[in-house]
Amino acid sequence: MTGMIRLIYHSKVSPGLTAADISNIYNVSMEWNKSVGIGGVLFSDGKRFIQMIEGGASIITQLFRKILNDGRHFDVTLAVAEPLAERRFGDWGMGLIRNSDPNVSVLITKMTGSDSFSPETMGLDELRSLLLLLARLGDDSSLKLFKG
Repeated sequence: MTGMIRLIYHSKVSPGLTAADISNIYNVSMEWNKSVGIGGVLFSDGKRFIQMIEGGASIITQLFRKILNDGRHFDVTLAVAEPLAERRFGDWGMGLIRNSDPNVSVLITKMTGSDSFSPETMGLDELRSLLLLLARLGDDSSLKLFKG
């Protein structure tokens, strides 16, 4: 793969992983991603992760190999790796959105028709739309969704 790509995956949080652990993932990822030109958003409801990352194909491929071998989650499922003409998260590094925010819960319920989040039952377009909408909420600094 050459050029820019966007990758979306979902996984299940390993037993025992705490909110503090998820904050640590965010903090480390934010710094590393910025240093290598990766941007993205990570959503967690405490049971699952769904992430969209974008950047150069080579570095995204290397990162996904690390993600696949990370013991903090399991059942990693790649939804898509697609060429990218324009970056959405160019200077973000990483955004973290948690399901505990009421705005997020309402959005998920509206998109999925359920108050329980299950990326395994969502189609690619739904996953992509959900992450982009969550990112848009995160852009609104008054909502303070991006927390370590």
